[in-house]
Amino acid sequence: MAEATPATRSKIEPPGSPRGRIFQKVLGSGLTIKPQQKGEPDLSEEEKVSYLSFLLEKPGVFLMRFGRVLDQTDLAFFSGSSDYEVQFRVRHLASDLVPENRRQRTSNRRYQCMKELMEKTDYFSQDEMRTRNPLLFQQYVGQYMTEEELAEFDGGRTSDMTLSSFIMTRMRLDERRERERQQREREEEVVEEEDSSSGEESERERVEDASEETKKEMRREFLQAMQLSFLRGEDAGFDYSSVDHDELYDSVETQQQDGEDAYFDAEEPEWCTDGKQSPPDTHEEDMDAER
Repeated sequence: MAEATPATRSKIEPPGSPRGRIFQKVLGSGLTIKPQQKGEPDLSEEEKVSYLSFLLEKPGVFLMRFGRVLDQTDLAFFSGSSDYEVQFRVRHLASDLVPENRRQRTSNRRYQCMKELMEKTDYFSQDEMRTRNPLLFQQYVGQYMTEEELAEFDGGRTSDMTLSSFIMTRMRLDERRERERQQREREEEVVEEEDSSSGEESERERVEDASEETKKEMRREFLQAMQLSFLRGEDAGFDYSSVDHDELYDSVETQQQDGEDAYFDAEEPEWCTDGKQSPPDTHEEDMDAER
Protein backbone atom coordinates (compact mmCIF):
# COMPACT_ATOMS: atom_id res chain seq x y z
CA MET A 1 0.00 0.00 0.00
CA ALA A 2 1.33 3.39 -0.94
CA GLU A 3 2.13 5.64 1.98
CA ALA A 4 -0.28 8.52 2.46
CA THR A 5 1.17 11.96 1.83
CA PRO A 6 -0.08 15.53 2.30
CA ALA A 7 -0.94 15.68 -1.40
CA THR A 8 -3.59 12.97 -0.92
CA ARG A 9 -5.39 15.00 1.77
CA SER A 10 -6.66 18.08 0.00
CA LYS A 11 -10.20 18.02 1.34
CA ILE A 12 -11.02 20.90 3.67
CA GLU A 13 -12.28 19.68 7.04
CA PRO A 14 -15.81 20.78 8.07
CA PRO A 15 -15.27 23.72 10.46
CA GLY A 16 -17.73 22.28 12.98
CA SER A 17 -15.97 18.93 13.32
CA PRO A 18 -13.32 18.33 16.03
CA ARG A 19 -10.59 18.17 13.39
CA GLY A 20 -11.92 21.26 11.63
CA ARG A 21 -12.03 23.18 14.90
CA ILE A 22 -8.44 22.21 15.69
CA PHE A 23 -7.23 23.13 12.22
CA GLN A 24 -8.95 26.54 12.28
CA LYS A 25 -7.43 27.20 15.70
CA VAL A 26 -3.94 26.41 14.39
CA LEU A 27 -4.42 28.34 11.14
CA GLY A 28 -5.48 31.43 13.07
CA SER A 29 -2.63 31.23 15.56
CA GLY A 30 0.06 32.72 13.34
CA LEU A 31 2.31 29.70 13.88
CA THR A 32 4.33 28.40 10.94
CA ILE A 33 2.40 25.47 9.47
CA LYS A 34 5.13 24.09 7.24
CA PRO A 35 8.73 25.33 7.00
CA GLN A 36 9.47 26.67 3.52
CA GLN A 37 12.55 27.72 1.64
CA LYS A 38 13.12 31.40 0.95
CA GLY A 39 11.33 32.44 -2.21
CA GLU A 40 8.76 29.63 -2.15
CA PRO A 41 5.16 30.77 -2.64
CA ASP A 42 2.91 30.79 0.41
CA LEU A 43 0.77 27.72 0.94
CA SER A 44 -2.93 28.02 0.18
CA GLU A 45 -5.39 27.30 2.97
CA GLU A 46 -6.19 23.97 1.37
CA GLU A 47 -2.51 23.05 1.26
CA LYS A 48 -2.10 24.04 4.90
CA VAL A 49 -5.09 21.92 5.94
CA SER A 50 -3.72 19.05 3.86
CA TYR A 51 -0.40 19.26 5.70
CA LEU A 52 -2.10 19.51 9.09
CA SER A 53 -4.09 16.38 8.25
CA PHE A 54 -0.86 14.63 7.43
CA LEU A 55 0.72 15.70 10.74
CA LEU A 56 -2.38 14.75 12.71
CA GLU A 57 -1.65 11.11 11.90
CA LYS A 58 1.39 11.64 14.13
CA PRO A 59 -0.45 13.15 17.11
CA GLY A 60 2.64 13.40 19.31
CA VAL A 61 4.37 15.55 16.71
CA PHE A 62 1.20 17.57 16.09
CA LEU A 63 0.81 18.35 19.80
CA MET A 64 4.47 19.21 20.15
CA ARG A 65 4.22 21.80 17.37
CA PHE A 66 0.72 23.21 17.82
CA GLY A 67 -0.57 22.01 21.18
CA ARG A 68 -0.05 25.32 22.95
CA VAL A 69 -2.87 26.99 20.97
CA LEU A 70 -5.44 24.30 21.80
CA ASP A 71 -7.97 24.39 24.62
CA GLN A 72 -9.44 21.64 26.80
CA THR A 73 -12.09 20.74 24.23
CA ASP A 74 -9.45 20.38 21.52
CA LEU A 75 -7.23 18.25 23.75
CA ALA A 76 -10.13 15.87 24.38
CA PHE A 77 -9.79 14.82 20.74
CA PHE A 78 -6.43 13.22 21.62
CA SER A 79 -7.34 11.83 25.04
CA GLY A 80 -8.36 8.41 23.73
CA SER A 81 -4.89 7.66 22.39
CA SER A 82 -2.96 4.83 24.06
CA ASP A 83 0.36 6.29 22.93
CA TYR A 84 2.48 7.28 25.92
CA GLU A 85 3.91 10.40 24.26
CA VAL A 86 0.42 11.63 23.35
CA GLN A 87 -0.85 11.03 26.89
CA PHE A 88 2.16 12.88 28.27
CA ARG A 89 1.65 15.88 26.01
CA VAL A 90 -2.11 16.07 26.61
CA ARG A 91 -1.54 16.11 30.36
CA HIS A 92 1.25 18.63 30.01
CA LEU A 93 -0.82 20.98 27.84
CA ALA A 94 -3.94 20.61 29.99
CA SER A 95 -1.88 21.62 33.00
CA ASP A 96 -0.71 24.75 31.19
CA LEU A 97 -4.32 25.81 30.66
CA VAL A 98 -4.45 26.58 34.39
CA PRO A 99 -3.06 30.14 34.65
CA GLU A 100 -1.05 29.48 37.80
CA ASN A 101 0.53 26.36 36.31
CA ARG A 102 1.36 28.24 33.12
CA ARG A 103 2.98 31.07 35.06
CA GLN A 104 5.00 28.61 37.11
CA ARG A 105 6.18 26.70 34.05
CA THR A 106 7.11 29.96 32.31
CA SER A 107 9.10 31.05 35.36
CA ASN A 108 10.88 27.69 35.52
CA ARG A 109 11.82 27.82 31.83
CA ARG A 110 13.17 31.35 32.11
CA TYR A 111 15.18 30.31 35.14
CA GLN A 112 16.70 27.38 33.26
CA CYS A 113 17.47 29.66 30.32
CA MET A 114 19.07 32.18 32.67
CA LYS A 115 21.35 29.49 34.09
CA GLU A 116 22.44 28.52 30.57
CA LEU A 117 23.10 32.14 29.66
CA MET A 118 25.24 32.54 32.76
CA GLU A 119 27.19 29.35 32.14
CA LYS A 120 27.67 29.54 28.37
CA THR A 121 27.50 33.21 27.38
CA ASP A 122 28.51 36.68 28.57
CA TYR A 123 24.88 37.85 28.74
CA PHE A 124 25.21 38.47 32.50
CA SER A 125 28.71 39.89 32.43
CA GLN A 126 29.12 43.34 34.00
CA ASP A 127 29.81 44.80 30.56
CA GLU A 128 26.68 43.34 28.92
CA MET A 129 24.45 44.20 31.86
CA ARG A 130 25.74 47.75 31.87
CA THR A 131 24.89 48.07 28.19
CA ARG A 132 21.31 46.89 28.83
CA ASN A 133 20.76 49.11 31.87
CA PRO A 134 23.48 51.76 32.28
CA LEU A 135 21.60 53.80 34.89
CA LEU A 136 21.09 50.79 37.15
CA PHE A 137 24.78 49.96 36.74
CA GLN A 138 25.64 53.49 37.83
CA GLN A 139 23.39 53.24 40.89
CA TYR A 140 24.80 49.90 42.03
CA VAL A 141 28.37 49.82 40.72
CA GLY A 142 29.49 52.90 38.80
CA GLN A 143 29.05 55.36 41.65
CA TYR A 144 31.70 53.47 43.65
CA MET A 145 34.27 53.47 40.82
CA THR A 146 36.96 56.07 40.26
CA GLU A 147 37.25 57.83 36.91
CA GLU A 148 40.28 55.67 36.12
CA GLU A 149 38.35 52.48 36.88
CA LEU A 150 35.44 53.60 34.71
CA ALA A 151 37.79 54.45 31.86
CA GLU A 152 39.38 51.03 32.11
CA PHE A 153 35.95 49.43 32.24
CA ASP A 154 34.94 51.32 29.09
CA GLY A 155 37.67 49.66 27.08
CA GLY A 156 41.06 50.51 28.53
CA ARG A 157 43.77 51.90 26.32
CA THR A 158 42.53 52.28 22.77
CA SER A 159 46.11 52.16 21.45
CA ASP A 160 46.18 48.42 22.16
CA MET A 161 43.03 47.72 20.16
CA THR A 162 42.52 46.56 16.63
CA LEU A 163 40.39 48.80 14.43
CA SER A 164 37.38 46.46 14.66
CA SER A 165 37.70 46.26 18.49
CA PHE A 166 37.93 50.04 18.69
CA ILE A 167 34.83 50.51 16.55
CA MET A 168 32.83 47.95 18.58
CA THR A 169 33.93 49.55 21.85
CA ARG A 170 32.87 52.99 20.65
CA MET A 171 29.52 51.70 19.42
CA ARG A 172 28.81 49.99 22.75
CA LEU A 173 29.84 53.09 24.67
CA ASP A 174 27.56 55.28 22.55
CA GLU A 175 24.72 52.80 23.08
CA ARG A 176 25.23 52.87 26.85
CA ARG A 177 25.30 56.65 26.94
CA GLU A 178 22.13 56.91 24.88
CA ARG A 179 20.29 54.44 27.10
CA GLU A 180 21.52 56.19 30.22
CA ARG A 181 20.38 59.54 28.81
CA GLN A 182 16.91 58.15 28.09
CA GLN A 183 16.67 56.55 31.54
CA ARG A 184 17.74 59.74 33.27
CA GLU A 185 15.18 61.77 31.32
CA ARG A 186 12.45 59.39 32.48
CA GLU A 187 13.61 59.62 36.09
CA GLU A 188 13.85 63.40 36.00
CA GLU A 189 10.16 63.58 35.21
CA VAL A 190 9.37 62.34 38.71
CA VAL A 191 12.50 63.20 40.72
CA GLU A 192 13.82 66.72 41.27
CA GLU A 193 17.48 67.34 40.51
CA GLU A 194 19.75 67.75 43.53
CA ASP A 195 22.19 70.62 43.87
CA SER A 196 25.05 69.85 41.49
CA SER A 197 27.87 71.05 43.76
CA SER A 198 26.75 69.02 46.76
CA GLY A 199 26.17 66.06 44.48
CA GLU A 200 29.73 66.15 43.15
CA GLU A 201 31.14 66.41 46.66
CA SER A 202 29.08 63.52 48.01
CA GLU A 203 30.05 61.44 44.98
CA ARG A 204 33.77 61.93 45.69
CA GLU A 205 33.21 60.98 49.33
CA ARG A 206 31.24 57.92 48.31
CA VAL A 207 34.03 56.66 46.05
CA GLU A 208 36.74 57.32 48.66
CA ASP A 209 34.82 55.72 51.52
CA ALA A 210 33.67 52.60 49.68
CA SER A 211 35.56 49.50 50.78
CA GLU A 212 36.35 46.62 48.45
CA GLU A 213 33.81 44.55 50.35
CA THR A 214 31.13 47.18 49.70
CA LYS A 215 31.99 47.29 46.00
CA LYS A 216 31.82 43.51 45.80
CA GLU A 217 28.44 43.46 47.56
CA MET A 218 27.02 46.12 45.24
CA ARG A 219 28.19 44.19 42.16
CA ARG A 220 26.42 41.14 43.54
CA GLU A 221 23.22 43.12 44.13
CA PHE A 222 23.44 44.55 40.60
CA LEU A 223 23.66 41.03 39.20
CA GLN A 224 20.63 39.95 41.25
CA ALA A 225 18.64 42.98 40.06
CA MET A 226 19.45 42.17 36.43
CA GLN A 227 18.58 38.50 36.93
CA LEU A 228 15.22 39.50 38.38
CA SER A 229 14.65 41.83 35.43
CA PHE A 230 15.29 38.94 33.05
CA LEU A 231 12.93 36.59 34.90
CA ARG A 232 10.18 39.21 34.85
CA GLY A 233 10.47 39.53 31.09
CA GLU A 234 11.76 43.11 31.22
CA ASP A 235 14.85 42.75 28.99
CA ALA A 236 13.95 44.71 25.87
CA GLY A 237 15.03 42.95 22.71
CA PHE A 238 15.16 39.48 24.21
CA ASP A 239 12.86 36.95 22.50
CA TYR A 240 11.03 35.49 25.50
CA SER A 241 8.63 33.50 23.31
CA SER A 242 11.54 31.31 22.21
CA VAL A 243 11.98 30.33 25.86
CA ASP A 244 8.45 30.33 27.26
CA HIS A 245 7.22 27.79 24.67
CA ASP A 246 10.34 25.60 24.53
CA GLU A 247 10.08 22.29 26.38
CA LEU A 248 13.85 21.92 26.27
CA TYR A 249 14.02 24.45 29.09
CA ASP A 250 11.96 22.26 31.39
CA SER A 251 14.27 21.05 34.14
CA VAL A 252 15.14 17.37 34.36
CA GLU A 253 13.18 17.14 37.62
CA THR A 254 10.08 18.66 36.00
CA GLN A 255 10.30 16.34 33.01
CA GLN A 256 10.70 13.30 35.24
CA GLN A 257 7.75 14.28 37.42
CA ASP A 258 5.52 15.00 34.43
CA GLY A 259 6.53 11.69 32.91
CA GLU A 260 5.78 9.76 36.09
CA ASP A 261 2.40 11.45 36.46
CA ALA A 262 1.48 10.65 32.88
CA TYR A 263 2.59 7.04 33.31
CA PHE A 264 0.57 6.40 36.45
CA ASP A 265 -2.48 8.14 34.97
CA ALA A 266 -2.37 5.89 31.93
CA GLU A 267 -4.16 2.56 31.66
CA GLU A 268 -2.75 -0.16 33.87
CA PRO A 269 -0.25 -2.46 32.17
CA GLU A 270 -1.36 -5.93 31.24
CA TRP A 271 0.22 -7.59 34.24
CA CYS A 272 -2.06 -5.52 36.50
CA THR A 273 -5.30 -6.59 34.84
CA ASP A 274 -5.19 -10.10 36.26
CA GLY A 275 -4.96 -10.38 40.01
CA LYS A 276 -3.11 -13.70 39.67
CA GLN A 277 -0.29 -12.14 37.71
CA SER A 278 2.71 -10.36 39.14
CA PRO A 279 4.84 -7.58 37.70
CA PRO A 280 7.65 -8.77 35.48
CA ASP A 281 10.77 -9.62 37.42
CA THR A 282 13.60 -7.53 36.06
CA HIS A 283 16.03 -8.42 38.84
CA GLU A 284 17.59 -11.31 36.96
CA GLU A 285 17.88 -9.21 33.80
CA ASP A 286 19.65 -6.50 35.80
CA MET A 287 22.01 -9.08 37.29
CA ASP A 288 22.77 -10.43 33.80
CA ALA A 289 23.48 -6.93 32.58
CA GLU A 290 25.90 -6.38 35.46
CA ARG A 291 27.76 -9.53 34.56
